[in-house]
Amino acid sequence: MNPPHKNPLFERLTHNARWPSLRVCLWLTGVLAALGVAISVASLLTLPSVEAKAAQNCSPSGFPMPSASDIHDIYISLLITMVSLVVPPIVGIAAAIQTSRDVHTEAYDLLRLTSLTKMQIVHGYLYAGLHRMRLPLALTIGIAPALIGRFLYGILKLTIWSATYCSSIALVPYHLTLLDIIGPLVVITVVEIGLLALNPLAAAVGVALSLWWRKTVAAVLFTSAIMLLGVFFVVSLQILMGPFTHAEPFSLSPTALLEVLIASGFCLLPPVLLTLGSMWLAKRRV
Repeated sequence: MNPPHKNPLFERLTHNARWPSLRVCLWLTGVLAALGVAISVASLLTLPSVEAKAAQNCSPSGFPMPSASDIHDIYISLLITMVSLVVPPIVGIAAAIQTSRDVHTEAYDLLRLTSLTKMQIVHGYLYAGLHRMRLPLALTIGIAPALIGRFLYGILKLTIWSATYCSSIALVPYHLTLLDIIGPLVVITVVEIGLLALNPLAAAVGVALSLWWRKTVAAVLFTSAIMLLGVFFVVSLQILMGPFTHAEPFSLSPTALLEVLIASGFCLLPPVLLTLGSMWLAKRRV
């Protein structure tokens, strides 16, 4: 796959792009990612105090009771994730509109007479669709480290609460191990990467449907429907993967990490394979 700046179709479709430029968006992504990593590390460093708090904040059942602020943190992370799920369908719609309009121009007819291969033309439309949504994509990618850190922090707190036993008779505190952290981190990271992979998939689907039907309305409607199904698929996998993020299996068996990695791979492989398949279908209609 050639870089975008060497694709003449991409250059033609983006030469009049408005602010913010791609360079600004890349800087924004880097700054947000760095802040997210810093905030996540700072949150994880407070976990020892959470262990002490859990041992003191007992409920009548003998297990610590989470505070309202702890529960709110998890809800806020879920809300931010839901907002980021809106981006892939919008990316697909933008790519479908741009491609379906361009294929009816004289420039497209001339493009087919050049030395560009069919796949290079598909790449050009794919790059241009992603470039058109560069600001939402920059924000989505930039906040990914913060989301991973917040979810990991929330899961580890839940692990401490569920594994700590305290009553008037006995106190059995729970101290996190390295495997307790690595296991959920692997799952959350792979799921988040799979979520981000929906964006190039959305662009590829929009381009493919536009090249096949050459009708903007049909391409937009079917792209939206397909990407909503994709979002539902990822959310369902996140729910199914929830039990794998609990600490106890990792503490008991390090081999569970391999099982979790294989299972979480299903969040990443389908978007990648479907993106390649969509590009292959688009190539057949150039």
